[in-house]
Amino acid sequence: MKHKAIVCVILSAVLLFTGTIAAFAYRNTSVEVQNHLAIGDVNISLEEFTKNGASYDSTERIVLPSEIISKSPRITNLAMPCYVRAKISLDQNEITSDKEVNCDIDASIWIRQGDYYYYTKPLAEGESVDFFRSLTIPAEWSEDESGKNFSLSITAEAVQASNFKPDFYSSDPWGGNKPEVCIHKSGESISKSRDYQNLTVQLDEDASKLLALPNDFFANFGVLMPGDLVSDVIQIQNQSKTATELFFSARSGKSDESLSEQIKLVIELDGKQLYTGSLRSESLQEGISLGNFDSGCDKSLKFTLSVPQELKNEYAMAQADETWIFSARFEELPSKAYGPATGDGHNILVWSFCAAGALLILVTIGIIGKKRRKDHEQI
Repeated sequence: MKHKAIVCVILSAVLLFTGTIAAFAYRNTSVEVQNHLAIGDVNISLEEFTKNGASYDSTERIVLPSEIISKSPRITNLAMPCYVRAKISLDQNEITSDKEVNCDIDASIWIRQGDYYYYTKPLAEGESVDFFRSLTIPAEWSEDESGKNFSLSITAEAVQASNFKPDFYSSDPWGGNKPEVCIHKSGESISKSRDYQNLTVQLDEDASKLLALPNDFFANFGVLMPGDLVSDVIQIQNQSKTATELFFSARSGKSDESLSEQIKLVIELDGKQLYTGSLRSESLQEGISLGNFDSGCDKSLKFTLSVPQELKNEYAMAQADETWIFSARFEELPSKAYGPATGDGHNILVWSFCAAGALLILVTIGIIGKKRRKDHEQI
């Protein structure tokens, strides 16, 4: 009877162990979203035209007192909306008269502060403005100036319009912002914003896979500029009948990783902050839990990107690719019977090992029992 008790206890332990394996089996599924981020640019051109639209001939020419010369310096915005200013550099060192060449600048749209004239409206992409339309040679220039030279040159500068508001009535309307030289290659372009798209991550009804739409969760942002603060919301839905725990992780693409380090990311789930830091960080690569999602659960994941106001021209036209990975981990529904389900290779393998273990235990107990009986007979 003692041997039977031992066998019974061991077999019960084996069955309990195999039952525990079935109850705590987990399955994982994941989906990846390829996010694309782009920084905009400030870029202008300066060309000169005559009143009939022809290109201005800037070669040396002879002028006469009181002569009106058709000359229109035209500033065109080639990139993101911007404010522009222009400066006239006049060299009359050879001229003895104190009268200067006069440029007919429209004071209603150009405000002079210091050496610069500030255009009071932002220029949209592709929009142009003429600094002036003509210049007049002073009538006071006499024969004494004959044969002497003078030169006039124009400099135009621009600053982004977004997140910036000039004070045109201060001595420094741009508040100390000094334009930097454009360093991008000509012909480069970046994609513009599209119609708004709802962002979703769903676990399907069969709990077999996660689905994400669209494939770029930054698509609604378009092109970003220094100082931008943008947010969007991802609706995460568990449409299956199984409770699940969701995880979020990220990795950077082959593009400008230093740009990703400059961008700040904040993640909130139903108002609770889960992460704040760089868009590219080790903690995001390792992953964070988004918590448990019961069957039918629907939660809002808000994320916010902020671009530093002091981001330099070296990042103009810079782009970065960020892959976001959403993964679900949930328990398999346990079978009603302890035996393996037909066609379930995983359970068959588990039960095979258990059966083999049980058989080995029985054989061992039998050998021990036989040895004890033999020893008893010898006594």
